[in-house]
Amino acid sequence: MKPLSIFAIIIAFAIGYGFSHLSLSPKLKIAQEMVVRAESDKQSLEQQMESLQSRLLSDAERRRIERERKELTSLRGEMTALRQKIDELEKARDLAAKQSSKQTVQADAEMEQEEVFEPSDYYAASLSVELDLGMTLVTGGWQTAPGRHTFMFMTPTRGSSDSGSDFLQFVSKVAEIDDSELAGFFLDNLKASGIETDNAGGFDGENANALFDGIKRSKSAKLLGLPTVVTSAGKEAVISTTFYMPVEGGSQARKLEMGVLPVFSEDDKLQLTLAATISSPDSEPVTDQ
Repeated sequence: MKPLSIFAIIIAFAIGYGFSHLSLSPKLKIAQEMVVRAESDKQSLEQQMESLQSRLLSDAERRRIERERKELTSLRGEMTALRQKIDELEKARDLAAKQSSKQTVQADAEMEQEEVFEPSDYYAASLSVELDLGMTLVTGGWQTAPGRHTFMFMTPTRGSSDSGSDFLQFVSKVAEIDDSELAGFFLDNLKASGIETDNAGGFDGENANALFDGIKRSKSAKLLGLPTVVTSAGKEAVISTTFYMPVEGGSQARKLEMGVLPVFSEDDKLQLTLAATISSPDSEPVTDQ
């Protein structure tokens, strides 16, 4: 074959192939795009299905969690109520134990006090207080016998003499009271811890009268009047006297020495300094009544 003919055939084949290739490329491209789009749609659908399944599972999970939360809240409430009940029972038990222990300690202390009590022939009170005229001062509270305490009472009042000068008088009493009655007379907190004291308390006129009436009605308490002390503001007064305290089988002589110094403040309050001793003189034995 001639070279010219072969060259012509090659050219013809190249032209045909190019024409055929150009005519197929757009269709192939469209097909590829369709495949890509289908794959993308498939992936989107799969994601939507997964999201839907996830939401469905989440809703169920949330309902389960909410149900369990309510059950847990109810259980916590029951546990709280149970703990409160347990705390109340424990507090009641502790309180009962403390009260029992306190009563036991008090009983032991009273028994010990009675067992170790040793009578003294000397008791003293020293104090400085402010009080109103007509108010009754209480001091003392010494244990003068097993299960018994002795108190001093003093009521200051103001008077005028025929010459017009003012004076102060102090009406005094002494009482020995059984310990079982002290709380009823509101004297339990005024007991002295030894033979010397600075304890002080007070009653207004009405309550003091009720106190003295109660002591007089008591079968075990003893109430005695003491000499009245008369002085004026700013002047000290001292008395010394002997009184007889009833005891089993007779009476016991007691010697009282007392000094008072009254001073009025700018607001007319009475400032009273008091020193008193009660002793048992050797020369005064127990006498039969």
